[in-house]
Parts: sequence; C-alpha cells; structure tokens
Amino acid sequence: MGKVPVQTSAIVSSAYWGGICAGRLAWAALSHAVSSGWPVLAADGSLMLLSSLCFVAFAQLESHHVSQLWAGALIMAAGFASSLPCAITMPSEAGVVITPGRLLAMNLAGSAGESLMPFLFGAAFERGWYGAFGITLGALNVVVLAATALARATALAPGRPVEQLDNIEVELTPVAEGEAQAVSAPPSPGFQR
Repeated sequence: MGKVPVQTSAIVSSAYWGGICAGRLAWAALSHAVSSGWPVLAADGSLMLLSSLCFVAFAQLESHHVSQLWAGALIMAAGFASSLPCAITMPSEAGVVITPGRLLAMNLAGSAGESLMPFLFGAAFERGWYGAFGITLGALNVVVLAATALARATALAPGRPVEQLDNIEVELTPVAEGEAQAVSAPPSPGFQR
C-alpha cells in the first residue's frame, strides 16, 4: 500500500503467507472433525470480507494505522487458509461427481484469478489508487458469499437428482488371519480408454 514503507509491507506479506501456511496445517489436522464444509466456507468468506473492510479503512481513513493493514492481512490469511481445500470438497458434498475435467476447470479458474488479480492491483497501485485493493476484494467476497449461498440452496433443494457415475459392487472374500489380500479399485470413469 502506498503509505507504508517497503520493509513493513514485506513483513506484513510474510505474515500473511505464514498465516495461510499455519491455517492449512490446522485445517489438515482438524478437517476430519468437520461434518459439512458449508459453514466453514461461509465463515471463510465472512472473514475475508471483514479483512477487505480493514484494507478499505486503511486506504480511505486519514489515520492510516498500520494495525489496520496487519489486521486485514491476518484475517484474510485466516479466511483464505481453509477456503481452497474446503471448496475443492464441496462438489462431492453437494452430490456432484468431481471428474478430472471439473477439477481441472476449478484449478484453471483459481489459477486465472491468482494471475490476473495481482496484475490488476499492480496497475491500480501504479496509478496511485490504493483503495482498489480493499474495494475489489470486498466486491469479490460479496460475490463469493452470494455464490456459496446459491450453491447451498441448490444442493439442499428437494427432489434434486444426485449424480452417480455408476453402481459398482465390490465382493469381499474372507481372508485368513495374517494373509495379505490385494484389493484394486475399479478404474475411474474419467480415465477410461
């Protein structure tokens, strides 16, 4: 941000990425206890919206407290840490089969955003519009929260068909104690030739 020394910006940026790393480790350790990802995703979006307000306050208020920047970065890291791993699991929770093509589309969309947004923010910062960061993030988070609410409502709609790839039954045969039995999973429909 334009009103902060480069050294402070570097430390805040490092704290942001460190927060994401710590949050991902915590998510990996605790995600097994979460019965549904919807509340987690809604909480993540809400945290990121709150962090956007911190960035807007930093850019727009005369005080320009660095604590606003710190709060925005750390709250954003807390919200962002579990959002991607959680979002990747949401289609299966909603009854949508994750095919390789769908997973590729999700990754491409994420990569496009990760590439495009820093470019757009850099262009805005070069022109001195430092408020673009918080305002754009806030707008994106409102869109994400609305999309999450719509997806949740659609997933819970009565009579909604659930996708199924196939009906595979696996026959289990008893094995004597101490014997090893090789089990192979059926081939994934996305990779069939």
